[in-house]
Amino acid sequence: MIHPISAPRPGETDFPARVRMALNEYEPVQLGIYANGSDLNDVEVTVSPLKNTNGVEMVAAFVRVAEYSLVRSQLEELEVQPFPQRLWPAFNFDVAAGRSQMIWLVLETADSVSEAGIYKANISIKAKGLEEVIVPLEVEVLPVRLLTMDEAGLTLAGCTIGLLPEHELEFLQQYNHNSVNLWYFSAQPKLYKQGNGFGIDWRLMDDWMAIAKRAGHDYIVWFLGENPYGFPQTMSLERSLAKAVFGVDDEGYRGMQMEKPDSVLPEIAPLYVEWCRRLKEHVETNNWPTLNLTPFDEPAKWVQNREPLGDLGFIKPHFIHSTELIKEGFPDAIISGDIHHFKGGMDFLPHMDVFCTNAVHENWDMPNLVRSAGKTLWEYSGTGDKGEPARARYTFGFYFAAHDSRGSLVWAYNWGERFNTLEGSNWLYAWNTPFDVIPHPYMEGLREAWDERRLIETIRKTGHNKDVDVTGFLQNIFDEVAENRGQGGSSTVTDFWQRAKDDARMDTWHRTLQDKLLELHAM
Repeated sequence: MIHPISAPRPGETDFPARVRMALNEYEPVQLGIYANGSDLNDVEVTVSPLKNTNGVEMVAAFVRVAEYSLVRSQLEELEVQPFPQRLWPAFNFDVAAGRSQMIWLVLETADSVSEAGIYKANISIKAKGLEEVIVPLEVEVLPVRLLTMDEAGLTLAGCTIGLLPEHELEFLQQYNHNSVNLWYFSAQPKLYKQGNGFGIDWRLMDDWMAIAKRAGHDYIVWFLGENPYGFPQTMSLERSLAKAVFGVDDEGYRGMQMEKPDSVLPEIAPLYVEWCRRLKEHVETNNWPTLNLTPFDEPAKWVQNREPLGDLGFIKPHFIHSTELIKEGFPDAIISGDIHHFKGGMDFLPHMDVFCTNAVHENWDMPNLVRSAGKTLWEYSGTGDKGEPARARYTFGFYFAAHDSRGSLVWAYNWGERFNTLEGSNWLYAWNTPFDVIPHPYMEGLREAWDERRLIETIRKTGHNKDVDVTGFLQNIFDEVAENRGQGGSSTVTDFWQRAKDDARMDTWHRTLQDKLLELHAM
């Protein structure tokens, strides 16, 4: 990424800028505006239309300008540093002498409009009192269409706080997010006492589920509890049922639950089953998206010891009991779990349908073990307010593709202090406004990762249709991906992400995949 102190290096000023993309894809171009010797004032960047000979726009181009926000240093918490955190729709800016400004150009093709060919445009850079600078741009649109996420059988969801607005759901879908990961503590139907039991007010959830489906999100992951380090307060569904039916406060619930932490309380268990039964009935009656339910987060922590709870062994039977209650009330529910250790984590495999892990490096045969048990493999990873796009691209793209995981969760999408990330802990890669969604560069890398996943699945399908075995071709790339695994992933708690040793290798793999798809397409 281009930082304020970046300066052009050999090979980085060669133009035209060239982009190669499919008929239904986004592609980024990063530009740096460098103030060579004197200040640049009121800089404006625009792109001329990319049209065919008939004057029809074949590729849409959007210019975004990075806002350099102050973020905390990864090395020293008290230090802050500028980071290109948010990519706003183009605005005029100043650049001090000897400094640089990141410009992020987003190109989009649509298979309903775009046609294969090479299209040329000019990137115009104007600064007050200086001559206009023109940077040529060439975009090659390939005669191939990538499978969509749904067509490829892939799923991507970010962990969200609350219910996202419709325009944000639409933006996420365009960026390959075809699911949302809700958490019960911030996204739940209202419970209230009714007779000896409880009533449920579904209205808000009904409205949002209809919006989600309309925006292309037909699969929702819903965590009914959170991090077991906060047990028992993080058993959110159980706690809300206790409050609604028995009228206890948090301390009252804690006192009840700590008497028998290794299972859902006998007073709560039938209510838990009834809640799941009503959920099943409501989902079917009201045409909700498909639900993926998980009792609470990261149950593999049961092998740990953590104060003030001490030995966390009770987490394992509590999670398993919860899955049994879900199945009793909602027999065909999809149950998943985030598993961040191989040892102890595999104990949960028989009790879930989707096994989502960030710990394949602890046992490279884990994907095969999951699939041989008849379960679906997902993988998850995390970011922060200064995550780099290359990290997202490698982790969620090539690295997870090498394991053939079919879906991912991201920790986390919008957990943080909004536009002041110097406060608190922040895991986020986009910011909504009433008018637009402002992506982090990490989100651009994440979108690119899943474009490459779509590209791989398109090669598989095209090879199948052409009766060409592409297994060996893909395996050669995946072997290189494994060899190129570098920084990150040494801990499944503090740095559960991966980073390539050489980010430029990803461009080579991308080009190789494109060439293979063109070869298959021409057969």
